[in-house]
Amino acid sequence: MWLTKSLRRCPPLVHSLAPVQISVGVMRMMDGFLRPVRGRLLPLDVEPQWSCQELLAAAIKNQKDFKQVVEDGAHVLLYPDAREITNIPGTDIPFTVEMYKKTSGKPYQRIALYICTVEDLENSCVAYCAQQIQVLKDPEVMSQRVEYKDTIKELYKLGLKPALLFPAQLRLTLPGGGRKWISSVEEAKKYIATLQKSSEPQK
Repeated sequence: MWLTKSLRRCPPLVHSLAPVQISVGVMRMMDGFLRPVRGRLLPLDVEPQWSCQELLAAAIKNQKDFKQVVEDGAHVLLYPDAREITNIPGTDIPFTVEMYKKTSGKPYQRIALYICTVEDLENSCVAYCAQQIQVLKDPEVMSQRVEYKDTIKELYKLGLKPALLFPAQLRLTLPGGGRKWISSVEEAKKYIATLQKSSEPQK
């Protein structure tokens, strides 16, 4: 028995969007602000329907494929103004590459987004009325942050992992996994001197 035309219809074709190319770079904490890292903005082939999580995973892999160092820890995806990507700006619409392209008015090749560690994102801003804001630089605070520069190098040499937190405080990750907070350069220098003395061979 022959099948009628209605029974021999082919299944509908699934519409697949062609890959497009955007650019994704890296932001890091610099002087208390998240700023793009020079030379880390790389081209990336993506699918227009990708969510922010799919794009984030591809961007991290892309940095590694280009032999770039990717910091340990969890990462997030950021807009150029350093806001975390979850929805399309100003809406409750979940992010997709295609939707961002439509709302931004930019062609795909001019879209630039960034990856950043969760730690840097948390240390770069303050929440006010549910909005993330950046704090204006205080000359005294900035001066103290600069003074920490040599101290941080010494702490790394001693096997510690210092992190400079807002506004000008050091958090040390100790070899055993514990943490210590230091609130001034003088306190840091005293702590370094104590560690150096304890590591000296006994006479």
